[in-house]
Amino acid sequence: MRDQGSKSYRADRGYWIVKFQGKQITKWRGYRMFVEQMADACLREINDECRAAERGECKFRIEKWTHGEIHTVKYLYDWLQVVEDRVSEKTCKIYEGNVRRYLDPWFTQHPNVTLQKISLMTLTTIVNTLPPDPHTRRSVMSTLRTCLDFAWRDEQISHVPPFPRRSEYGFVKKPIPWLPEQRQLAVIHAMPEEHQPIFAWCKYHYRRPGEGRALQKADFDGQVFHLRHNISNNKLVNKTKTKTEFEIPCHEDFRPYLRKMHKSLSPYFFTHSHGQIGKPYGNTTLEKIWRFACERVGEVPVRMYIGLKHSSCCQFLNEKGGTLAELAELTGQTVGTLAHYTQTEPMRRKELMERKIQKISKGTENGHHT
Repeated sequence: MRDQGSKSYRADRGYWIVKFQGKQITKWRGYRMFVEQMADACLREINDECRAAERGECKFRIEKWTHGEIHTVKYLYDWLQVVEDRVSEKTCKIYEGNVRRYLDPWFTQHPNVTLQKISLMTLTTIVNTLPPDPHTRRSVMSTLRTCLDFAWRDEQISHVPPFPRRSEYGFVKKPIPWLPEQRQLAVIHAMPEEHQPIFAWCKYHYRRPGEGRALQKADFDGQVFHLRHNISNNKLVNKTKTKTEFEIPCHEDFRPYLRKMHKSLSPYFFTHSHGQIGKPYGNTTLEKIWRFACERVGEVPVRMYIGLKHSSCCQFLNEKGGTLAELAELTGQTVGTLAHYTQTEPMRRKELMERKIQKISKGTENGHHT
């Protein structure tokens, strides 16, 4: 396919225009084309998209290139309405909070920064105006990135601009604390017996507390746990956090805890005597039980998630000699999402450095006596 379209210079206005399929395009990526190279780049991108459409890779719409500038604040709220039913309630609240608290005020103060004009420079400026907490910065920019990705797939912008690097958010990589197995079990055994099972289940099966809260009696067949549910914003949802069901065999060391479980008519697998009938454990309740147990054994309190799933994963790598690939198989996660568990402890590093290489005697090479 030969390149289509043409370009011309508007001397009376001082910028270039592109004509394509009878339509006039006056802006490229949200900017006037004041130099010829911008008009060339615009034509090249349009023709590339036409060729991709002929190959069936996308749908070509000339309106994508000719529509007017889109007000960013309006699009952010339109996007929130569209994704409301597509993401979890908790995620939706995070998006709404980031838009109302940070993105709306910034773009309202800068009305000339339309959706098409958002660039790396814009994004870097936004990051520098956010609170210094790196987690807040990452959350806000992740919300904006998701919106811009939607706008690109919605054919409202021609590309998603590059975002600031993680280091620019202010993250300092620190070793994440974790509990060795002996100390972790000491904390669990310092709890009242009826509360021990849900914590032991998370520990032995490498699961999040939210998955333990959502587990149903119907999800256990006596041998295998079928993870089908999750709790989001304190509400049961009929899908897991990763939106995929996962099966995990019951760990033999967990079976003794089954005898300690509180008996109830609730559909939930884990309940307690002081809970509301038909309701699962509340996250606040679990956090209190965990914190009090830590204090009882003289353990410096760590967050419950850190003390359970995170610690179990670190134990698997540092104490049990497991590999990252094996851990991914255990948890159902990808190696990439588990990489932060590879921060080995000094004693484990010492063990690796001093590991002896077993020499094979000449008489037993290839496993055979000569």
